[in-house]
Amino acid sequence: MPRKKQFDEEQVLQQAMELFREKGYHSTSYHDLVDRLGINRASLYDTYGDKQTLFSRSLDLYQQKNYRRIEELILADGPADEKLEALFEAVLADTLQDPQRKGCLMVNTITELASQEPELAQQLERNTHHIEELFARLIRQGQAEGSIPDRRDAGELAKYLFASYAGLQVVAKIWTDTASLRQVKRQILRSVLS
Repeated sequence: MPRKKQFDEEQVLQQAMELFREKGYHSTSYHDLVDRLGINRASLYDTYGDKQTLFSRSLDLYQQKNYRRIEELILADGPADEKLEALFEAVLADTLQDPQRKGCLMVNTITELASQEPELAQQLERNTHHIEELFARLIRQGQAEGSIPDRRDAGELAKYLFASYAGLQVVAKIWTDTASLRQVKRQILRSVLS
């Protein structure tokens, strides 16, 4: 008779996601995982498979949470320009309120692994497309309202916004000057809204 698991698989996956976000894939050892997750190595293998599978599942969980958060912001009531401002302000707030400046697991993974792991690169690309679709929806709303000029293609502008969104998260990890980060954010918004 199989033994009943003595841990919550979703909670452990959440903890693994946070550890990978903190340390990155390569810098996270099995010892780190066993210590942080509070389960033995055999249970880790039995439940989640190898480290790469655990990382991929952690990335999926992060993608789902991040996508829902962006979707809620974009689909909320209100004008598109205010939602765009709130979205980029949330990016800065997340980073500036985190003393470790862990950043976004998706963006961190793009910079650490995308060129080395084709399967992860495909997973990251799918996530990018989903977020770009949300951005395009917000842009089309703004164009219909008149807060975003309609002379540019919403899909192309969404790609620019995603690149800006990801880039801001990267520099926010290393820039300590909050005023400079806010200036960059204002410039990104100005380039879309004017």
